[in-house]
Amino acid sequence: MKKIVAAVFIVICLLAYTGVVFAAGTDSIQEVPDVKIIMDGSIIKYTDVPIAVSQNTLLPLRELFNNLGVPDENIIYDDQKKSVTVTKDQIKLYMVVGSKTAFVNDKPVILNTAPVGYAKNQRIYIPFRFAAEALGRKVVWDGSANAILVCDAIKYESIRQLLDKSDIAMEQVNKCMISIKADGVVKSEQLSVKLGVDLDSQIDRVKKAISTKMVMNVLGMEMASDSYYCNNVSYTLNPLNGEWEKVTYPQADYDKLFVSQGDMNILDGQVNEPLYAGLEQVTGSNPDEILLQGDVYWGSLLESLNADKKTESKLTSVVNADPNTFHMEISMNSSTYLMNSIAMTIGSEEVSNNATVKTDIVVNVEYSNFNGDFQVIVPQEVILNAKEKK
Repeated sequence: MKKIVAAVFIVICLLAYTGVVFAAGTDSIQEVPDVKIIMDGSIIKYTDVPIAVSQNTLLPLRELFNNLGVPDENIIYDDQKKSVTVTKDQIKLYMVVGSKTAFVNDKPVILNTAPVGYAKNQRIYIPFRFAAEALGRKVVWDGSANAILVCDAIKYESIRQLLDKSDIAMEQVNKCMISIKADGVVKSEQLSVKLGVDLDSQIDRVKKAISTKMVMNVLGMEMASDSYYCNNVSYTLNPLNGEWEKVTYPQADYDKLFVSQGDMNILDGQVNEPLYAGLEQVTGSNPDEILLQGDVYWGSLLESLNADKKTESKLTSVVNADPNTFHMEISMNSSTYLMNSIAMTIGSEEVSNNATVKTDIVVNVEYSNFNGDFQVIVPQEVILNAKEKK
């Protein structure tokens, strides 16, 4: 994952030119063009580049407040006082360029970073978190994706409660089938490579048994990598030589392995804030479903899936990307809160050796047969032919 951390300094040098105060040099300001601003589940593109000062993100005055729902006539800049007055609903904000003391409804608030003028583009920049939170928005920083997510605070809490209910419901399931299908293409000027993965799993938590059948298609070549976990033994089909390998575990080690491999909820309740902030509840075509969708980004999700150092995550085995865009859609049953499906659309564009490489991947996860009457059975021929792995 690409992690971009803005390098900044503490001292802001301000000089008066052409009636507006602007930072004289760029040593105290770091441009951060790669930071992603996601409002209400959609990425926002800024005409003027975002900047960072003392590890705080600042955005251009008018664009920032317009995106927060403030019309132009409610944004007043006083050139003589170098002050900014903003009104929205019953909230009034007052700031002065170069001052860390702002006012919210005439009550003083101390800022981490003062509003600044940026000489390079002659724009006034406002501390993003202060502006958004003062207007009643929830702000989440996702460092792993280099993204700032903004949403309505009430909406944030609503999404959190829905996903928490789903986590609880999924934890109570004993048996489940999961199907994951990923299709993608990697393109450069010279090459176009298609890839695909189909994975079907049966999980039985009571018997601590798992059956997984996976088919990978890369460069027109198809490889199978099936596996079974049952009775403290794992059986894995080696895709290179077509032979079955087995490993016998002590009970404690098998129990630990099963917890990691038998996780039915790929979101696992660990992604948290970026999901709550990035997703919006929308009306679906099925009256029995709750549908959530929005731009979330891969950084947080991938980091959480790898948090316990799983060697074979359901998703990381399918996709390993560092995207510029990541759209997610989650469907759950409106009565039980069990997951119906999770869909992800991932797009990335990287420049390597002066060549642009574009990657587009679609991942669909389908859940079925909750607490069904199916059984996870290891075929007798697998048991007889598997060789103990050294």
